[in-house]
Formats: sequence, C-alpha cells, structure tokens
Amino acid sequence: MRRAVTVGVIATVMLAGTSPAAGTWSDSATVTGKSVTAGMLEAPVLGCEPSGLGSKVSWTPSTVPTALTYTAQLLSPSSPLSITSSSVTVTPTLLDGLLGGLLGSTVTVRVTASLPGTSWTVSSDRVLHYRLILVVPTVSCT
Repeated sequence: MRRAVTVGVIATVMLAGTSPAAGTWSDSATVTGKSVTAGMLEAPVLGCEPSGLGSKVSWTPSTVPTALTYTAQLLSPSSPLSITSSSVTVTPTLLDGLLGGLLGSTVTVRVTASLPGTSWTVSSDRVLHYRLILVVPTVSCT
C-alpha cells in the first residue's frame, strides 16, 4: 500500500508538470543603442557663509540624471524658505517670530532635491546658531 501511494504521488507530479512561474526565464535578445545603468540622486552639499547679520546656505544644483528641483525649509519650527540662485538666507528677523527671540538657540535648514516626475528625493541639513554678538542678534553657521 505504501508503495502504491508513493507511485501515485510521483505520477501526479510528473503529469502535472511545473507552472510557468516556477520555470526559469531567459531572453536572447541583444540590447542596442543607449546603455542602461543604475543611478541615484546625490544629496546637495550645503555651504554656509555670513550674509549681513544672517547666514547664506548655498549649494550647486545637480544636473544628473537631469536638472533637479529644490525646496528649502526651516525645521522645528517648520517654515518654508524662499530659494534665490540655489541659496537661502536666514536672518535674525526671520527667526525672531519663529523662535520668539530665543537667543542661543539653533535652527536647522533642510534642502531637498527632487527628480521631476518621480517620488525620488534626497535631503541635506545645515544647523545655524541664533545668538547675540555685541548686543546684535545674528545667525551663524556651524
């Protein structure tokens, strides 16, 4: 009886065959024309320099794999920033209302690069300090 069951199972497997999903797949066609490569977005490298009483955070726009779009914002408190020529300037006046004039505090600027037409994004952060220098509020880079 045991032998009959074993033969029956083997026969069922052989007659049923395998599903197309379980098989291997190959394509002998040759790719011609442009090459295909994997890619990734590079995070913007943020520079920072004094600008009046504030700080200017800047970056070089990427053109690989195509021109990216950029947004900038302050984090905690969250507030969008206006971009001018691949840079944003953070001034004490901008922070007075957001931080309530809390000298000695820090604020983070986040710049996000996006690949148009996709959900691909990559971000970089830069921390700025809001402090008093000779009785004048300033924003400086770290």
